[in-house]
Amino acid sequence: MHNAYKFYGGEDTVFNQEVRAYQNLGYEVEVYQKSNNKLSILDIVFCLWNPKSYLEVKRLVKTFKPDIIHIHNFIFKLSPSIFWALNKNTKVYLTIHNYRFLCPSGTLFIDGQVDLSSKTHFGLLKNIFKGVFQNSILKTALMVLIFKFNEAIGSFKRINTFIFLTTFSRDIHVDWKKEFFNKNRIKPNFLKAFNLEWSNVCIDIIFVGRISEEKGLEKVLPILTKHRELTFAIVGEGPDYKKLKLQYQKCLHIKFYGKQSHENTLALLQKSKFLLFPSIWYEGMPMTIIESFSLGKPIIAHNFGAMNAMIKHKLNGLLYSSNEELDDILDNFSQADYVSLSNNARKEFESNYSQRIGLENLKRL
Repeated sequence: MHNAYKFYGGEDTVFNQEVRAYQNLGYEVEVYQKSNNKLSILDIVFCLWNPKSYLEVKRLVKTFKPDIIHIHNFIFKLSPSIFWALNKNTKVYLTIHNYRFLCPSGTLFIDGQVDLSSKTHFGLLKNIFKGVFQNSILKTALMVLIFKFNEAIGSFKRINTFIFLTTFSRDIHVDWKKEFFNKNRIKPNFLKAFNLEWSNVCIDIIFVGRISEEKGLEKVLPILTKHRELTFAIVGEGPDYKKLKLQYQKCLHIKFYGKQSHENTLALLQKSKFLLFPSIWYEGMPMTIIESFSLGKPIIAHNFGAMNAMIKHKLNGLLYSSNEELDDILDNFSQADYVSLSNNARKEFESNYSQRIGLENLKRL
């Protein structure tokens, strides 16, 4: 089960991938999916507990008689009403892709920095009035109501196991609400390896992602401008794209490619030596990092959150904790043992994120 987002994103990719994975494992699979693409007034009115979704799931469970129900997102159309429609003899899994159970922002990134203030009642109230979800007080209040109301009536107690993508995400959830998340498992995302022809490297470092504050690109660009001996590719769009492209248009060693197709993005990634991942929020499990590993591309990343859990310094990438440390990495760029870093990046993919490992993890689960 999955409530797709208005704009296609990483969670939707993971959902579709896992449907195929269950089928490859020989399971009989039924998909129940809604989309936030066309939300009606009734969907918003009933987002706390949707009777339509409840009845549909009730009928589906009665006819399909599932042994396992694996849920991803349930906001807004599905609503937590689906948990009440499930058979008590069925194992129910929920994959945690973000931090929405902890904070209405879903990212723990507020006012340009990681913010854990929603942990207290006062902090949560403050964040409602800040409108930390989609810059809207009303939407933020609605998000808080969805979770608080359903916690109170026991909707989430019907989940047998919470699936976390990283130990970092698991630990912060358990630390925040120990009793709530005590039944958990870790199952990373996975990826089918790409069959691309090898090409000569022509880009030193590439950034791939949404160009917005939490992704950290703006914080590191002043450092990148100093290193004219290196070539940088910036792939992606976002609210800060036009501003940054205009600001750094005279830096000929930094090229902004804008939004590219997935195929073109992978081609550019393949032509690069390193992926730059300067994110300043906790992230979930970025598929870009997994894609880079699959192509044997080591990563230069901010030593923070999920990146710290996925990347091992001087083994399959290089971690920095400050702009000064990033500057030092770029100063010594040519001295890095690239062959070893690249080989280890590919090994990391094969050991933890390949389709073979992903299928094994699902089967074990």
